[in-house]
Amino acid sequence: MNHQLQIQRLYKEYAHKKTTVHALKNIDLTIPHHRIVGLIGPNGAGKTTLLKTIASQLFPTEGTLTVGNRNIHKTLDSYQVCLVNDYEPLYTLHRIHTLLDIARLHFPDWDDDYAMDLLEIFQLNASKKYNQLSKGQRGLVSIIIALASKAPITMFDETHISLDVIMRQKFFDLLLEEYTDSTRTFIISTHYMNEASNLFEDVIMMNDGEILLHEEKDILDHKIWTITGDSSIGRSLLEKESILKENTFGKTTEFHYYGTLSENVKAALKGYDFHITRSSLETFFLNTIHKEATNEQHQ
Repeated sequence: MNHQLQIQRLYKEYAHKKTTVHALKNIDLTIPHHRIVGLIGPNGAGKTTLLKTIASQLFPTEGTLTVGNRNIHKTLDSYQVCLVNDYEPLYTLHRIHTLLDIARLHFPDWDDDYAMDLLEIFQLNASKKYNQLSKGQRGLVSIIIALASKAPITMFDETHISLDVIMRQKFFDLLLEEYTDSTRTFIISTHYMNEASNLFEDVIMMNDGEILLHEEKDILDHKIWTITGDSSIGRSLLEKESILKENTFGKTTEFHYYGTLSENVKAALKGYDFHITRSSLETFFLNTIHKEATNEQHQ
């Protein structure tokens, strides 16, 4: 079955006192079948609202969301989508094994043997109550439910935020293994960009309820640069609108740049002893948000 996710003209608004909050604004996205997608953005960007709308936990004010050719808000098969976060208050009074029993009833492709294996890998006692678990262990319960659900579209909303570095790496390894062995699509909302970026095939960046960027990760990697050298020469050779941020130290400037560098421009920069390196996803994100904020101040 084709599980491509398509979102068209999606808006989500909330009435707040005498004002209207525009949580999502004109979202158009197509996420191909069988991808690992990184969803990044500052707090309040609309990431969680978007994920909850995809999971039918929220209904859009306007717009359509389809999986294959089926509108996911007009069918009863929401099990095709699984969304988890690092803490779920509805779980509080239940034991882990009860939560897994509930998930088994909800997801028809649930893999019970896999869930048991994950309990062992993460060293969780299934008889423990959710409210007796540490923050990290609660995140692991959500990860187990998400992976064992076998849902064609599975989304993690900062699920790993409370895990220590060892458990985060275990999660990333298991996610990649499951992705390789299946045809599932995974969407990961995260602030751990440098740790998780090697998993991503696509990157979606949000800010203020809008999509700033949706790019294949391999293409993006060849368009984000840190270029260091003489300030005036750099400004004369580089496209001004592609400069995200400048850090100047005397006559030397570190240019954070988003765009294609032609071989002629690269050669010219190197001729003036410029140092050219690829930027990390996190650096690119920070500088893009900085430029957005700067542009807003000047409007």
